[in-house]
Formats: sequence, structure tokens, C-alpha cells
Amino acid sequence: MQLRCALTAVLATALLAPAALLTTPAAAATGTPGVSTALLDLPRTVAVGSGWHGFAEFVRNTTDGTLPAVTLSLTGTAPVTVQFFDNAAGGTWHTVDLHKGRFISYADLMPGEYLSKPMRLKPTPGAEPGGRATLTALATFCDDHGTCGVSTPQSYAIKITAKGAR
Repeated sequence: MQLRCALTAVLATALLAPAALLTTPAAAATGTPGVSTALLDLPRTVAVGSGWHGFAEFVRNTTDGTLPAVTLSLTGTAPVTVQFFDNAAGGTWHTVDLHKGRFISYADLMPGEYLSKPMRLKPTPGAEPGGRATLTALATFCDDHGTCGVSTPQSYAIKITAKGAR
């Protein structure tokens, strides 16, 4: 219970902090000592009615010790729907609530080890060309000593285009 409360407090602090500068999807994963995060292969533009576009949320343990608790988070603004693939839940896609952020936790991330979570997005019904979406990836973590922290948030802009536009 204490771990859940600590992670919730850390996540709330991170989400209320000023937004990070927008970066390109190809930006390198950076962060504070603990974990680093990035969204890999995220499209910069998606066309209305274009269907699903795959990408991944990447997190790496940048400490010298094992992290017994790491939680991936993704927040954002409309007009996109985002899902993550969960092998543990029978290999199914689950929609991410972009207002709540947290969507999956891992245990025992070894030093230097990384995770890459398959994800996908598509424009929401009624999305208008010219609209913009923003996704912000971060991860919370706790170490073996109960010290918790948050990765540097990485924000990405996505432009909604007309069907058939490049």
C-alpha cells in the first residue's frame, strides 16, 4: 500500500509540473537517474480515417541497481485513441485513459535493462484535419531502498491531416 501511495504521489507531482518542451519522435531517451523514457516510431502526422499506427513506449533502468517497481504512463490530449498490447492479459489491446496516465507496471527491471511496450494510435471519430494531439511519456520507479522518482517527461506533437494527405 505504501508503494502504491508513493507511486501515486510521484506521478501526480510529475503531471502537475510544467510540460517538457515538445521534441521529435526520433529524440533520444533522456531522463534523471532512475529511468529514461521515449516514444519510438510515433508518427508526426496521422490522417483522418487512416486506422491504427504502431509505435512503442521505451523505458530503460539507468541506475546501478534493480528497480523492483516501474510504472509506465502516457498522458495526452485529444483527438487520438491510444492502446497498448498486453501479453499478460491474453495478448489483447487495451485503451489507455490519457487523462489518468498510468497503464502498466513492471517488477525487477535490472540495471541497464529496457522495456519496449507495443502501442498504437488512431484519430478519434470526428477528428478534424488541422487538429493536434500531444502525448507525454514518463515512468515512475522505486528502488530497493524505497526511494522513488519520475523520469523526465517526453512530449510529442501529432498533427491530424485530411484523408489522403501526406
